[in-house]
Amino acid sequence: MGLIQWSETHPYKASALSGLVLAFCHPFVSPGHSGPPHLPIVGALLALVAFVPYLAALEAAQKKRTIIVSTYLCFGLQLGVSVYWLDVAIHRYGGLPHIVSVLAISAIALITGTYLALAVLSGCWAAKRMKCSRALVLPFFWLVGDAIRGAWIYGYPLSGFPWAHVSATQAENPWLRPLLSLGGIELLALWVFAFNLVALRTVQGRFNRRQIVLNLTILVGVPALWSGAWHHHVNQAMTQAKTHQFGLIQGNLSQDLKNDLRNRGRYMLNVQRRLSAELAAQQPDAIIWSEVTYPFALNRDAPRLGARQLGYGPGAPPPKLSLVGAMVGWEQSEGTCQANDDCNRGESCRQGLCRNYLIHNSLVALDRDLQMLGRADKYHLVPFGEYVPGRSVLGLLGIDKLVPVAGRMRPAETIQPIETPLGKIGGLICYEGVFPVASLRLVEQGASLLVNPTNDTWYGATSGPWQHLEFYRMRALETGRPILRVANSGISGWFDPLGRAYDLTALNEESATIVNVNRAVVDTPYVRLGGAPSWFILAVAPFLLIFARLRRRDPEATDKP
Repeated sequence: MGLIQWSETHPYKASALSGLVLAFCHPFVSPGHSGPPHLPIVGALLALVAFVPYLAALEAAQKKRTIIVSTYLCFGLQLGVSVYWLDVAIHRYGGLPHIVSVLAISAIALITGTYLALAVLSGCWAAKRMKCSRALVLPFFWLVGDAIRGAWIYGYPLSGFPWAHVSATQAENPWLRPLLSLGGIELLALWVFAFNLVALRTVQGRFNRRQIVLNLTILVGVPALWSGAWHHHVNQAMTQAKTHQFGLIQGNLSQDLKNDLRNRGRYMLNVQRRLSAELAAQQPDAIIWSEVTYPFALNRDAPRLGARQLGYGPGAPPPKLSLVGAMVGWEQSEGTCQANDDCNRGESCRQGLCRNYLIHNSLVALDRDLQMLGRADKYHLVPFGEYVPGRSVLGLLGIDKLVPVAGRMRPAETIQPIETPLGKIGGLICYEGVFPVASLRLVEQGASLLVNPTNDTWYGATSGPWQHLEFYRMRALETGRPILRVANSGISGWFDPLGRAYDLTALNEESATIVNVNRAVVDTPYVRLGGAPSWFILAVAPFLLIFARLRRRDPEATDKP
C-alpha cells in the first residue's frame, strides 16, 4: 500500500504522522539538553514534505468530522510536542503535578486548534463550491486560522500563542528564509505549502517529469535568486555602516530566586552591579540589563537610579546609554469605599478611595548622567503569566493566585521607539518578538535597532530558549534591522539584517559580553509596503469564501465536489 492510499484509508494516522514530523521540524532539543538544536537544516528540509500525508487524507475525506479531527491531530500534535517545555514553567516553577502540565498543553492545542479546524473546514467548503482541489485552497485558510490564533488581544483568553507557525520551521534555512524580507511569515509559510503540494502531486502521479522540473525550478530558483540579490544588497550596506559596542549582561539569575520576593533584592542587584562594572570599565557605547533584572519597582515617570545602584563608579563610568529592565509603577484610585471589601480584588481602601498600585514591565533608557531618556513598556502581556484573561470569571476558581501580578500589570499605552544618543531604539520585551506586527510598528516609527530583553529561565534546558531565539532571527530578516538580545539565562547575542547570528552566549551561564554591532539599516520590501504582502496573502481566503458563496447562488452550480 503506497503512502497516498494509506493516508486516504487511515486519515487520522496520516494526520498524526504529519503533526509529529512537523513538531521536530521546529528548533528542537531533547529535555535537559542545552542545545544547539538537533539537525535544524534536516528539520527545515523535512518540513517541505511533512504535510503530504495530511493533505492526501484531507483530499479524500468525505465527512466533516474527519476533516475536523484530522486538522486537530495535525496541528495539535505539532504544537503540543514542540512546546513540551511548558512543563518546566508549570511543574518546576508553578509547583503543579506533571499531569497538570499535560492537561494544560493539551488544552492549548485543542483551544487554539479550533481556529485551524474551522478555517480548514471553511476551505473545504469553498473548494467544493468552486469545484477545485482542496489542497490548492487549504494553505490560505490554514494561514488565516494560524493568524487568528496567534493574534494577541488583551483580556481575550483564546489567542496570543503564535508558537509553531509553519514559517518557523525555516528559521535555520539560509536559502528560504530571505523570503521573509519580501513577504513576511505568510509568504515563507506559503512557499512551504507549495513544496508540499508539488510533492503530493508527484507522489500521486499527476505530474510528468517536465512539470516536476518546472515546479521545482520555480520553487527553488526564485528564493535562490532573491537570496543572492538581497545578500549582495545588505552586505554592501553593512560595509558602509557604523559599528557600536554594546555590553550585554546575562546574570543567570534563577527563577526560584526571582520568585522569592523577600530575599532576591540584594543578591540580584549584587550580581547585576558586578557584571555591569566589568563592562563599564571597558567603556562600551551602551550597557543593557535583561528583563526585570533591577529588583525594585521604580516610579513610572521619574525613575531614580544612581551610579552605585547600576555598578558605575571610579574606573567604570556610565556609558552613553544604559538600558535597564525593570518594573515601573504608579498608583491609581478607583471609586469610593469604607473597607477593603468594597474594592476589587487586589485593591485596598485608603482615605475613602479604592487604591491599586499598577505596574508596567519596562525597559528604561538612561543617558550618561543617568537621566531618563525614555521608556519602552511591554504591550503584549503573557496570558496566565502576567495577567489572567477573563479574571472576573477565572478568578473565582483561584487561577489568579498562580499569577502574582494579576490585576496589577498593565500593557503599554503606546508602542514607540526611544530617542537615544545611539539613534531610535525599539524595545521588544520578553516574547513580544514573536509577533511580527510589534517590530514592524517600531520600525515604521524610525527604530534603527531593536532590543529584546527577556527572561527565558522559565523554559529550562529545553527547546524553549532556542525556539524563542529564532523568532528574532525572523524579525531581523523582515525588518532589515539588527536585533540585540539580552536574556537573563541565555541565549544572548545579536542578528544582522540577513538573520546571521553573532556572539551567541551559552544557555544557563553567567556572562558579561561586549559585542560590536553593525548598525546597517536596510528597508525591506516587507517594511516599505507596511506588511501588505502578508495581509494580501491572508485576504485570499476571505475572497475565496465570497467567490464560493456567489457561485452557490448561481443556479447552474451544483453541490457535487
